[in-house]
Amino acid sequence: MAAAAAWRARFVQRVESAHEHLRDLNEHLVTLEAFFLFPLSEVGTEPDPEAEMAALRVKLDLLMGSLRSAAQILNLAIVHMQAATILAVHGGNTASPWVPVTSIQSFGPHDAAVKAAMGILETSHDLMTLSACKLVEWSRGHLSMAIALVGSPGIPPDGMAFAKLEYDTAHTVLRDAMQRTQAALAHVAIALQVLTP
Repeated sequence: MAAAAAWRARFVQRVESAHEHLRDLNEHLVTLEAFFLFPLSEVGTEPDPEAEMAALRVKLDLLMGSLRSAAQILNLAIVHMQAATILAVHGGNTASPWVPVTSIQSFGPHDAAVKAAMGILETSHDLMTLSACKLVEWSRGHLSMAIALVGSPGIPPDGMAFAKLEYDTAHTVLRDAMQRTQAALAHVAIALQVLTP
């Protein structure tokens, strides 16, 4: 019984950690999205174009660093969700804890809350968290292209238009990632409610 209580406590801790990271990520992405509100189309209005481009590159580099941080926070949430899954699979067989259960359907009636939480976590992980991870990486890719174009010496006007397109695409993709992380956060919060009524 003590072993069963111990793995359940560790399982709940991992779900709580995933929830904390998703909440932090959500706040981080809201702040990050505000940085994207600086329109690239206004570039070219300053009297010193070189200084303006240098300032723009600094802003874009800071934005890239912030996107990198978002990816790291998201990866931490994913790791904790996967750790919770591993704990449940290995701890769920209360008759023989050293033998993993084949699926969450094998959980006994005494583990109904864990079984329900696992179903919610699997949905969140598969449909929201992993796709948010891909979207953040895609956003980083588009922003990298914008940075490369802006960093090109003597960028022509059509090059700047392409940089703006990449920048705007990075912003759009980030908004999609925000929607996925908000949905994942809501799902993990429900899983916690199931575990700790």
